[in-house]
Amino acid sequence: MRWTVSFVRVFSPSRAVNEDADDLDHLRKDSAFKIACGRLPDTGNDLCSQPTMSRWENAPTLREIMKLGGVLLDLYCAGIDTLTS
Repeated sequence: MRWTVSFVRVFSPSRAVNEDADDLDHLRKDSAFKIACGRLPDTGNDLCSQPTMSRWENAPTLREIMKLGGVLLDLYCAGIDTLTS
């Protein structure tokens, strides 16, 4: 899945897709676009849509996930302390 999303983003300027990827909703079934991304034109699964592309581009990095996990652990421990006091 991740490679396909990357291919869609790389090849989208060739199909005159604007930066916010709104046109991907219309191009996800496009035969030529599917071939360029390594899918069969008629029987291959459709490509990703604009919301999928947005989630992928805005996904947190591993470092951000680790920081969030630390904060959540601190909040949990602080909550346990208040409950036991």
